[in-house]
Amino acid sequence: ALTMFQMPLVQVPVLGVVENMSYFWTPELPERRFYLFGRGGGAHLAEKYGVPFLGEIPLLEEIVLRSDQGVPPALSEGTPLSEAYHRLAGEVARAVSPLAYASAPSP
Repeated sequence: ALTMFQMPLVQVPVLGVVENMSYFWTPELPERRFYLFGRGGGAHLAEKYGVPFLGEIPLLEEIVLRSDQGVPPALSEGTPLSEAYHRLAGEVARAVSPLAYASAPSP
């Protein structure tokens, strides 16, 4: 997908790479991350294509349960899960801001 978006005929801006299902943790050890699919794949992909690495989203049942209830996981205030989403939102905002500024009409 990155290659397609970067093609001259397509030219869709790529904000960066988000590594979904990056790791999980257990309720007993929320500070310890377990990387089931290896570590650093998203960052490596971002580097390969010359785009920013925006962050990691964990693989957690809580995401499914909250989403099924219509409650965004980012709203679970003060939890490691909400912190992951808030970090990602900050990185996306930083990536979008220059694009929005560049495309704004001149006064």
